[in-house]
Amino acid sequence: MRRFEFVDGNSSKFWVPELQGATFIVTYGRIGTAGQRKEKVFPDEDAAQKEYNKKVAEKVREGYAEVTSGEAPPAPPNHITSRASERWSPRKRSNRRAAAGVVAGRYVSLTACV
Repeated sequence: MRRFEFVDGNSSKFWVPELQGATFIVTYGRIGTAGQRKEKVFPDEDAAQKEYNKKVAEKVREGYAEVTSGEAPPAPPNHITSRASERWSPRKRSNRRAAAGVVAGRYVSLTACV
């Protein structure tokens, strides 16, 4: 099974294409998660193979690098923590707002008086 990854700045994603007869299956998501799985059924195996080749070429153009070929992907963790819930917890949000100089919805100048 082929696995592609894209890591750049804050982005860290994987993409795993698979063919099963006339069905094109893609598993994708953030590295370290189980990701999402989508299946698309085609009228015949040739059409599915054409879509597979097209999507692989598209991902390579977008900067994804193939990291495995012919191996099973690493097992996902037993528990998955939602990064969105970690990022948007009230405490962390207030810390970010304070760091940005936002007080009660208004921006405050953080320049020091000399």
